[in-house]
Amino acid sequence: MSTRRWRQPGLGSQPAMPRYTIGFDEETGDQVRALASAERVSFAEKIRQLVEWGLEAERSEGAPARSQKR
Repeated sequence: MSTRRWRQPGLGSQPAMPRYTIGFDEETGDQVRALASAERVSFAEKIRQLVEWGLEAERSEGAPARSQKR
C-alpha cells in the first residue's frame, strides 16, 4: 500500500518556486543547450546556473543590477 502526501483540495500541484517563461534567439539557445549537454544537466538547470552566476558577478562588482535598454 502506498502512502500519498496530503494536499489541500483545489490547489493542484504547486511548484516549489515561481516559474517563468523566457525566450532566446537561436544562437543563444544553442549555446545554452551545448553547455547543458556537456554538463549533463537540463536546459532549465543550466539557465538557472547562468542567471545565478551573472547576478553574483554583478554583486561582486559593486554595481547595481541593471537590464539592457532596447
